[in-house]
Amino acid sequence: MQTRKQLNIEVKAVSFYRNEKTILDKVSFSAKSGQLLYVKGQNGSGKTTLLKILINLVSPDEGEITFNDVDVRNAPVEFSRECLYIGHRSALKPELSAEENLQFLSKLDGESITDTQGQEALEYFDLSLHSDAQAKSLSAGQQRKTALARLVNSSKSLWVLDEPFTSIDVGSRDKLVKLFESHLDRQGVIITTSHQALNLTEHINQHSVELKAQQYI
Repeated sequence: MQTRKQLNIEVKAVSFYRNEKTILDKVSFSAKSGQLLYVKGQNGSGKTTLLKILINLVSPDEGEITFNDVDVRNAPVEFSRECLYIGHRSALKPELSAEENLQFLSKLDGESITDTQGQEALEYFDLSLHSDAQAKSLSAGQQRKTALARLVNSSKSLWVLDEPFTSIDVGSRDKLVKLFESHLDRQGVIITTSHQALNLTEHINQHSVELKAQQYI
């Protein structure tokens, strides 16, 4: 099994404000090779905002994020090569089929896959019978699994996932956990959010940070 060099991502006193309101207040944590970091918090606590800052889509008002001791804002191209982000929306194009969407999104990730790899990834999430169906005709769970199928062939070292278990069935949840285990065994890093308990296996090296929704008067 091929392993990666040691990785370290650090979030250092990150704050973010919107319309003079505090969304994130001096958030700090770190994650290393082979670790899953679970970002907990109720709706409105800033989880999605934090992930967007983490992957360099949004700039923090204060603080910094480093990947292997380099500020991600100073090396955006290098960081994007290592990072795979799946947001809480599936980001599928409604007129494309499930397979076409998977191919398209994989290319955007910089990880072009063969037709066979695409079919195997969809089969992993029990989508073989729906591979030619337009995304707009798929259920919410099927759309979510199509997006998550990107993980099957991913070689990225850092996975950043926003509510990945939303809308998927128990069987698919178990398959996603197996992908997590395999990625961490190869010394990858996973940072994921959820507003519900993950209940992952003991095999997974996980720790958590909890965001508190800011109170306004």
